[in-house]
Amino acid sequence: MTSMDAGMSVEQQAADWVAREDRGPLSGEARAQRDAWLAASPRHLGAYARAHAAFVALARVRAVPAAAPAASGRRRRLLRWSAGLAATVAACALAIALHGAWPAAHRSADGISAVDLPDGSRMVLNADSEVRLHFDAQRREVALLRGEAMFEVRKDPTRRFVVTAGRNRVVAIGTAFSVQRSGEDDIVVLVREGLVDVSEGDAPRPVRVASNFRARTQAGGTVEIEPLRTDVVDRHLAWSHGMLAFEGDTLAQAAAQFARYSEVRILIDEPQVAQQRVAGLYAADDPEGFARAVATSLGLRMSRDATGIHLHAAPRFAPAVSTQQQ
Repeated sequence: MTSMDAGMSVEQQAADWVAREDRGPLSGEARAQRDAWLAASPRHLGAYARAHAAFVALARVRAVPAAAPAASGRRRRLLRWSAGLAATVAACALAIALHGAWPAAHRSADGISAVDLPDGSRMVLNADSEVRLHFDAQRREVALLRGEAMFEVRKDPTRRFVVTAGRNRVVAIGTAFSVQRSGEDDIVVLVREGLVDVSEGDAPRPVRVASNFRARTQAGGTVEIEPLRTDVVDRHLAWSHGMLAFEGDTLAQAAAQFARYSEVRILIDEPQVAQQRVAGLYAADDPEGFARAVATSLGLRMSRDATGIHLHAAPRFAPAVSTQQQ
């Protein structure tokens, strides 16, 4: 951000970045500034995700009253997003009250999809994921059919928030967590805030999982849990903010991750290049920016053609040989 933004709140800075992105593609320098701002604090990632959610919610609202003419451009945008988000929630509540209806299925293809749920909770679907919703006056239930989803659950003491995946069941009240379906009856649950109860199949009682813990279900009804550092949790959940976090991953692994979010492929033909390690936080929808950054930091050569972005080892120049006669 510029020095003029130093006095802005984190939420205002996040909204400003989203507004700049909406006006058109960021330059390479602007993307680097945004990524550095996101990496500076987990609070920045959260604020950025909320700003995106508000913008997406506004896009779904068909009619929003115009903001007051006297407001500044940035404040007009913030007011419109706030009004749009409130209108969306109100419209959802009205639809449920009158018709008991809500879009039953949501799926994502090669991108991340944010969904504001009818109870005020928020769901983010990872690429190639699908869910089916069951929301009414008595229940809040999400069936994870495939892939991975992140949930920020609004508290409601009258209705438990339940995520099912095969034989597995995750119950939460007022928390933030992700569920990844890794097989027909295997899931990985990562808790960022609060508590969730995880159970598999016919297990007699659920296993309680606290924040900064990861749970994996096992065949036979067992659930294994392990503690994680806060920064590790943030890195695993960076995808929910449209970012990819690497810490010692190979370039081949990083290229495979980018392939989930973009049609532009990163291609590495040389094994010694594919096994080089990379670290950092990168925008999931910007494979070219990633390739350019790692080419610079690792001393590689980048090229692009119709098939995708290529990373090569830099050419080595042989020392000059004197042709003078002795």
